[in-house]
Amino acid sequence: MKKTILLFFVIAICSCGTKQMYLDESGKEISYKEYLNLRDNLDNPITSWDYMNAENVRVRQIVKPVYTPLIVRYPVLKKKIEEITGRKFEDKIFLISYNYLNDLCTGKGNRRSRLDIANRKNRMEYHKLHIEKENKEIVILEFFETGYILENSPDSPDEYYFHDTDNFLRENIFRTRAGCGSFALIKPNGTALVRNGEESLLRIEQLLKPENWNQLFSE
Repeated sequence: MKKTILLFFVIAICSCGTKQMYLDESGKEISYKEYLNLRDNLDNPITSWDYMNAENVRVRQIVKPVYTPLIVRYPVLKKKIEEITGRKFEDKIFLISYNYLNDLCTGKGNRRSRLDIANRKNRMEYHKLHIEKENKEIVILEFFETGYILENSPDSPDEYYFHDTDNFLRENIFRTRAGCGSFALIKPNGTALVRNGEESLLRIEQLLKPENWNQLFSE
């Protein structure tokens, strides 16, 4: 009983001792209340980027927009993805999940062990297989920003976790860091859509429906 009380006491001290700072999208410091008002405003959806700064303060910064339409050079992008993965792809829609360095979302730091990867795949495998079966035009891949220690199996034909070599995707597609990563849908015609922040594969795939895609690209 005494050990349980002591452990609770230590956790409480550690939690309370972590300083936090809140920033708007421009980097200006704001109050916690202002941060919550921005975060919870359904009329103007946003996400956030959480990180530890040089003073060991946890910073929560507003990130917007949530959706960013892009025009990309598809042949160049496809060639780079083929170089990274060691595979050849037809002209298909890439659905990419991207993980940023120093993201505090999972609490696992910048390392993904074989066990971490296996557990993650167990959670998403059903949806991945379902999407790729129902829509043969989609290829789902997951990339990690340069700096991650990734215990993947790049030589396996079933692998879909890869390092972002030379941060090509980070610099050209995923330019804005967001907590729990970002997603991108990239079509062969060069139109692409980035969704910043946590989301499910199924909801990302639904963005391809004309009523959703056309609305986002008309704005």
